[in-house]
Amino acid sequence: MKSQHKIYCLILVIIFFFLIMMGVWAIDIGVTGTENDLSITNGWWTRDPCQQYHIGLLLVIIGTLLLVILSMCLIVVSPEKKEVKK
Repeated sequence: MKSQHKIYCLILVIIFFFLIMMGVWAIDIGVTGTENDLSITNGWWTRDPCQQYHIGLLLVIIGTLLLVILSMCLIVVSPEKKEVKK
Protein backbone atom coordinates (compact mmCIF):
# COMPACT_ATOMS: atom_id res chain seq x y z
CA MET A 1 0.00 0.00 0.00
CA LYS A 2 2.84 2.38 0.82
CA SER A 3 4.59 1.80 -2.51
CA GLN A 4 1.30 2.37 -4.34
CA HIS A 5 0.95 5.71 -2.51
CA LYS A 6 4.45 6.68 -3.68
CA ILE A 7 3.62 5.75 -7.27
CA TYR A 8 0.47 7.90 -7.25
CA CYS A 9 2.43 10.83 -5.86
CA LEU A 10 5.14 10.39 -8.49
CA ILE A 11 2.52 10.36 -11.27
CA LEU A 12 1.02 13.59 -9.92
CA VAL A 13 4.44 15.23 -9.71
CA ILE A 14 5.15 14.30 -13.34
CA ILE A 15 1.79 15.72 -14.45
CA PHE A 16 2.37 18.98 -12.55
CA PHE A 17 5.87 19.35 -14.00
CA PHE A 18 4.38 18.77 -17.45
CA LEU A 19 1.93 21.64 -16.81
CA ILE A 20 4.80 23.89 -15.73
CA MET A 21 6.92 23.04 -18.78
CA MET A 22 3.93 23.51 -21.09
CA GLY A 23 3.43 26.95 -19.54
CA VAL A 24 7.09 27.88 -19.97
CA TRP A 25 6.88 26.82 -23.61
CA ALA A 26 3.76 28.98 -24.10
CA ILE A 27 5.49 31.97 -22.46
CA ASP A 28 8.48 31.52 -24.77
CA ILE A 29 6.27 31.38 -27.85
CA GLY A 30 4.23 34.39 -26.71
CA VAL A 31 7.25 36.59 -25.96
CA THR A 32 8.93 35.69 -29.24
CA GLY A 33 5.77 36.48 -31.20
CA THR A 34 5.23 39.76 -29.35
CA GLU A 35 8.82 40.95 -29.82
CA ASN A 36 8.82 40.22 -33.56
CA ASP A 37 5.19 41.26 -34.32
CA LEU A 38 4.34 37.81 -35.65
CA SER A 39 1.34 35.57 -35.35
CA ILE A 40 2.02 32.27 -33.65
CA THR A 41 1.91 29.14 -35.79
CA ASN A 42 2.74 26.60 -33.09
CA GLY A 43 0.74 27.92 -30.15
CA TRP A 44 -1.27 25.67 -27.87
CA TRP A 45 -4.71 27.26 -28.22
CA THR A 46 -4.50 30.60 -29.99
CA ARG A 47 -2.43 32.44 -32.57
CA ASP A 48 -2.36 35.71 -30.61
CA PRO A 49 1.03 36.01 -28.87
CA CYS A 50 -0.32 38.12 -25.99
CA GLN A 51 -3.02 35.55 -25.19
CA GLN A 52 -0.49 32.74 -25.53
CA TYR A 53 1.80 34.50 -23.05
CA HIS A 54 -0.99 34.85 -20.49
CA ILE A 55 -2.09 31.25 -20.96
CA GLY A 56 1.50 30.24 -20.26
CA LEU A 57 1.56 32.33 -17.09
CA LEU A 58 -1.65 30.68 -15.88
CA LEU A 59 -0.29 27.19 -16.60
CA VAL A 60 2.91 27.89 -14.68
CA ILE A 61 0.99 29.35 -11.74
CA ILE A 62 -1.49 26.46 -11.62
CA GLY A 63 1.19 23.78 -11.99
CA THR A 64 3.40 25.33 -9.31
CA LEU A 65 0.48 25.81 -6.93
CA LEU A 66 -0.64 22.20 -7.34
CA LEU A 67 2.92 20.96 -6.85
CA VAL A 68 3.25 22.96 -3.63
CA ILE A 69 -0.13 21.72 -2.36
CA LEU A 70 0.88 18.12 -3.10
CA SER A 71 4.19 18.61 -1.30
CA MET A 72 2.47 20.11 1.74
CA CYS A 73 -0.04 17.25 1.83
CA LEU A 74 2.78 14.71 1.69
CA ILE A 75 4.55 16.46 4.56
CA VAL A 76 1.50 16.91 6.76
CA VAL A 77 -0.53 13.80 5.94
CA SER A 78 2.13 11.18 5.34
CA PRO A 79 1.27 7.52 5.87
CA GLU A 80 2.37 6.61 9.35
CA LYS A 81 4.24 3.49 10.25
CA LYS A 82 2.27 1.39 12.68
CA GLU A 83 4.29 -0.35 15.32
CA VAL A 84 3.19 -3.64 16.78
CA LYS A 85 3.07 -3.55 20.56
CA LYS A 86 4.07 -6.69 22.39
